[in-house]
Amino acid sequence: LMVCARYTRRGGLDINPWRSTCAEDGPGPRLVRQ
Repeated sequence: LMVCARYTRRGGLDINPWRSTCAEDGPGPRLVRQ
């Protein structure tokens, strides 16, 4: 289980957990709009 945290345009933190065997299998550095 990996957790990726990055900044959003709103100035908040976007924390995305996902299961992966390699870091490159993650969702990538795209912004998630909620």
